[in-house]
Amino acid sequence: MIHNRENISTNHCITVIYAIRMMLTFVLITTTSQYYALSQIGIPTIINHTKEDYSGSVSNWDVTASTSHVFVANGAGLLIYDGLDWQTHGLPNQSIARSVHASGDSVYVGGQDEVGYYTHKNGQWQFTSLRALIPEKHLPIEDVWDMRLSDNKLYFLSVDRIYIVSAERSTVIYSGYTAYGLTGNTEAVYYIDEGQGIMKIKGYESEVVLPNSELAGKKPIDLHYGSSGLYMVAADGLIYKVENRILRQAVQGYAATYIQEKQPQSISVNAEHMAIGTKYGGVVNLTNKGDISSILQKKDGLQNNNINQVHHDEHGNLWTATSNGIDQIVVNGQKAMIYPDGELQGQVYDVATVGNHIYFGTNNGLYHRDRSKDYDADNPYRLVAGTIGQVWGLDVIAGELLVAHQNGAFYVSGNTATKISPGIGYWKFLLAPDGRHMYAGTYYGVVLYKKTPTGWEYIKKYKLPEESCRIMINGKGNNVWVSHPYRGVYRLVIDDEMNLVHTDRYQGDKGLPSIYLNYIFDINGIPIVAAETGVYEYDAMNDGFKPNEFLGQHIPTDQNIRLLKSDENHGIWYVTTSEVCRLHKDNSTAWSKLCYPELVGQFIGGFENLHLLSDSIVIACSDQGAMTYNTRQSHSDSTLKGYILGARTATGTFVTNNGTLAYKDNTVEIRYGNGHLRTDYTYSCYLKGYEDNYNDYTASQTRLYENLPYGNYEFYVKTMDSNRNESSPQMLSFKIAAPWYKSKLAIALYALLLMAFVSGLILIPKQQYQKDKAQLQIEKEEKQAEIERIKTEQLESEIEHQSAELASSTLHLVQKNATLNKVRQEIENIRKSTSDVDTKKQLKRVLSTLNDDERLEEEWENFSIHFDKVHSNFLQRLKGEYKQLSPKDQKLAAYLRMNLTTKEIAPLLNISVRGVEISRYRLRKKLALNSDTNLTEWMMNY
Repeated sequence: MIHNRENISTNHCITVIYAIRMMLTFVLITTTSQYYALSQIGIPTIINHTKEDYSGSVSNWDVTASTSHVFVANGAGLLIYDGLDWQTHGLPNQSIARSVHASGDSVYVGGQDEVGYYTHKNGQWQFTSLRALIPEKHLPIEDVWDMRLSDNKLYFLSVDRIYIVSAERSTVIYSGYTAYGLTGNTEAVYYIDEGQGIMKIKGYESEVVLPNSELAGKKPIDLHYGSSGLYMVAADGLIYKVENRILRQAVQGYAATYIQEKQPQSISVNAEHMAIGTKYGGVVNLTNKGDISSILQKKDGLQNNNINQVHHDEHGNLWTATSNGIDQIVVNGQKAMIYPDGELQGQVYDVATVGNHIYFGTNNGLYHRDRSKDYDADNPYRLVAGTIGQVWGLDVIAGELLVAHQNGAFYVSGNTATKISPGIGYWKFLLAPDGRHMYAGTYYGVVLYKKTPTGWEYIKKYKLPEESCRIMINGKGNNVWVSHPYRGVYRLVIDDEMNLVHTDRYQGDKGLPSIYLNYIFDINGIPIVAAETGVYEYDAMNDGFKPNEFLGQHIPTDQNIRLLKSDENHGIWYVTTSEVCRLHKDNSTAWSKLCYPELVGQFIGGFENLHLLSDSIVIACSDQGAMTYNTRQSHSDSTLKGYILGARTATGTFVTNNGTLAYKDNTVEIRYGNGHLRTDYTYSCYLKGYEDNYNDYTASQTRLYENLPYGNYEFYVKTMDSNRNESSPQMLSFKIAAPWYKSKLAIALYALLLMAFVSGLILIPKQQYQKDKAQLQIEKEEKQAEIERIKTEQLESEIEHQSAELASSTLHLVQKNATLNKVRQEIENIRKSTSDVDTKKQLKRVLSTLNDDERLEEEWENFSIHFDKVHSNFLQRLKGEYKQLSPKDQKLAAYLRMNLTTKEIAPLLNISVRGVEISRYRLRKKLALNSDTNLTEWMMNY
């Protein structure tokens, strides 16, 4: 008794400890999930723009953006990107463009001994030089490395002086020291004076903001004025923020170490992110608090690790000007990719978070990242030792990570895996209601584990089902539900002693449509089966399944649902082959549905899995890595805007708004895009005056209208993002003039000609006209009658000839068979009457020859040809429809079609009259005719 009490006490303590651990784990996981939601994990979408795309020099020195365009200072001049195409515009002196700055409708560009601006007019970019505004004594200009527009003044920097150009005056600030790092906002500009320190210019005068004496040896090499203030890149590779004339280190920890090692070259800061372009290490993306969002290198999709300049546009894109191409990084995009196994980029089957660790189960092993430790750009995810191979599932049981692996079951703590199973092939784990036992689904059935002070201990395997148990949920009490996509649904009824009482199988007689494609899920404690068609819930009263009315109203029942999952906010996610959606309650009691098209097709077929990292970030397990998706990161209707980029005719004429085109220019191509310069948007167009309504949304950014009729037109275009937010339409109005032959003068001439023609017709004698018309009609009818007579005679002659041929052929067959039968009978009589053995053998051979001659009768071929001509391809049609008919059946059918009697048919088939009757019976069966149908009449009418 004392021993039993001790066991009870121990078990009770263990249960309490597990409950406490589970509560702590829940809090920790919740906190961790919120921490994960603060920064994006994975590689954001990177779009490469190569030298072949923009047709310029390989080197790019500076990059900036307006609302609808990106501008790059390139070795070949200024590159302009409108979201669809690149254009290259050289400077007048063909020098290298070193700097570029966009402001309003103008883009300023500086090269060697040249500075000016481009504006967009009538579909073309036009350059205006500002060189003439600079006093002669300050010419020539060396390379223009930085420029800013502030307070209607253009500031640009060249070697050791700052040029200030405005409509009122132009001047130069010169200290005799090298100047660089020009930056600023609309009120003031800043730069670095090597002899004085950090300088500020307002108007035409400069002042020291932070002298060299206060920089404490931190030599500045670049400045950037971001949305939150002034940032400095120091020669020691650290990033500082200038606040109240003091320096504060803006980036620390591993990020600072990495940036120092890779040598920073440029910086861009907006309201949410900070980006550092390095010389050797690509781009470092950070939050404004200095936490790493991502480190992107050539291996992650960049074209080059040498980043000359980075720039945030106003729509969340980060643009890089590199020594080998231009890259667009969608930092604020909804999706990012994670490749936990690095360059292997294998399939990810499951994701789990435990404490600060995030784990990815792949077909190459289990990989993890400890978020409490410094980020490692070269190896952010590490393989858990001993887990190489196929990982099928990850389950957090009582705060511990259990790994279902092809090699068995593993317990994982941190980066250490311990095998706990005696066998191989595990799919999934479920904690039993008592908290002390655990079920595991394996390749060969369900097994039971028990928690002991030393860990999970294998207890036994349940007898049934002897199936692969990959999909499992807990049921009421100790029951376990298992579904097999090709075997059906099972329920294991288990007693309090953890013994299997019985196993029930549910299929067609239990409410499910079939045993195929059944996936069982636990939705708010109710067993739900997504069947081959429809969604069903367990009906305990009738011990069967019935349609779930709620889900049936919101989820397409004609599709097989591969995943149903509830979240912490009482929403329900589902995945089909064509939809990934979440059902949730809005502010009222009504349910609504949000769908995410970008997640469609991202999953592994048959192993669809979605990990809810937080209330806004999900991870889709994919056949190539994993995709993180931010469900809240979307653009509102107010920021989403479509742009008409330009339009021109087939002859090269630009189409201006409210302009008029000549009729020869009636083929028009219109180009359009989105203000976010994104490639994942779609567009819908409508040409009023030519079309009835908007066409379907497509990814195409051009529309060609050929041979438009003359008239007035209004072209409208709308854009839609991946969350189906739709912009307001943009319009281009134009007119196509009428052709010369539809001018007023031409119409007057046509009227005169018409009047003359009508008058001429009236002068024609009416009687002569009617007579000629009647004569022509008579001749026409006579010719038509003659043609019909000739056709009839030809047809009758042909039929008569073919009928004669057929009759002759049939007669020949009858005569030949009769003669052969007579000869054969005579020989048979002789053979029977003779007693000579040799004579008998010879006569038998002769009979055999006669029989062969009958079986190989070549005249049948000639007969069938003529027969089909006379009887409308009777045999061909019969053979085509009834392929089971033998050649003998076909012959019998032909003779019946000719209305021959049984006695007439017998010699033709070389069988007896009785044999013909038997053949008729067999033919009737093959044709599936009932006994009331006359076979001969059927053949005559076929």
